[in-house]
Parts: sequence; structure tokens; C-alpha cells
Amino acid sequence: MTTKLAITAVFMFAVVLGVGAIAPAMAAKADAPGQNKVTICHFDEEENKFVQITVPPHAAEKHKAKHGDVDPVDGSCPIIDTTAPVITLNGDNPVTIELNTEVYIEDGATVTDDVDGDITTSLIIGGDVVDESTLGTYVITYDAVDSSGNTATQITRDVNVVDTTAPVITLSGSDILNLMIDEEYIEQGATVTDNDPSTPSDAVVGGDLVDTSSPGTYIVTYDVTDPSGNNAVQITRTVNVS
Repeated sequence: MTTKLAITAVFMFAVVLGVGAIAPAMAAKADAPGQNKVTICHFDEEENKFVQITVPPHAAEKHKAKHGDVDPVDGSCPIIDTTAPVITLNGDNPVTIELNTEVYIEDGATVTDDVDGDITTSLIIGGDVVDESTLGTYVITYDAVDSSGNTATQITRDVNVVDTTAPVITLSGSDILNLMIDEEYIEQGATVTDNDPSTPSDAVVGGDLVDTSSPGTYIVTYDVTDPSGNNAVQITRTVNVS
């Protein structure tokens, strides 16, 4: 009986030693009772964003290795930003300005982003340079990029330089002339002013052909049309021959 007890005791001791040899490896995987947990940023694939979770320290390392989880920075998780900023024009679109009369004033645009907020300072204005002295349509472009590299949809503004102003005719000399029969009629003409410098500077003389050998009243007309098709108000001169 004594021998059996001794053998049993030795066996049990060996088993205890065996368990004891395994225990340290298991302890590396298990956390001691009451040990503090840690907060990590876990990537949620469905939401496509990082969310904070609290796990035991040994689990945190597994999450980082398997899921690409990371530690918070200043208590916050990284933000995955794939949304482009939005550009909103200030002022009218299109803009119409009169040739050589008005000056184009750039009203700009605002830029907002779901992560960065107001990033109007990142606005890039490009495109055509508006020349108020040249007719045509000018296209202004507006672009922006947020801190994550997301590019906003480009916005454009059309600026139309137009000429809707009619020329003005000014008579040279009197608008009423009284001549004697056979007295020479000298056509003094009329000058033209217009916002388009390519408009003829002299009016087109028309109307009656003055014949000083024949008594009567003659009406001489003065007209002009600018390159944009704007007609000046007709001016007349009355020539009385008697």
C-alpha cells in the first residue's frame, strides 16, 4: 500500500509539474484578472470608417495585425474621407457686361467639405482672363481640393462681353441752313461716338440731294450702324433754299 501511494504521489507531482510548464505560455494569451482594457480604432468595412472599441491588451495586438486597426491619436480615430468638397458660386452665372463700359468684378465662390468644413481659402480661380474691351464669351473656372486629396467638381462661370449701346451722332454745323438760290451748299457732315472703337467715325449722309438752283426745303439725313448691329438715332439737317 505504501508503495502504491508513493507512486501515485510521484505521478501527481509530475502532472502538476507538467501543468506548471504549460501555464506560462497560456498566461501570455490570457490577461490577469482586473487588468485594464485598451481602446483601439477598429476599421468597420461596412461603414468604411474607423470606430473605437475597447478590448483586452492581447486582443488589441491581434486586431491590429488582422484588421489593420490602429491606436487613437489624441483620443480620436483616423477619418477616412472619400467625399469631394462642394463649390458654390457667388453672384450671377452667366454675367453680362457692356463693352468698354463696365468692369468685370470677380465674385468668387465658397467651398465646403464634410470633414474640413469651410475651405474657401483652397479655391483656385482660373480659365479665361476677361477683356472688357473685346466682345466675346469668357469662361472662368473654379476648382478646389480638400486635405484628403478629394477634388471638387469644377464649376464654371460664363462672362459675356456684349455691345447693346447704340452710337450717337452729332451734327457738325447748324441743323438748319438758309441758302440763297445758287449759293453753294457745303456738307459739314456729322461725327459719331460709340463704345465700340471699330464703329465708323463719320455718319452716312443720305436724304435729299440739295439743289441750290431750285428753291425748296431739303432734308439731309445722317445714320450709322455699329458692328454689333446697333443703329444710331437718325439725325437730320434742314436746308432751305430761297
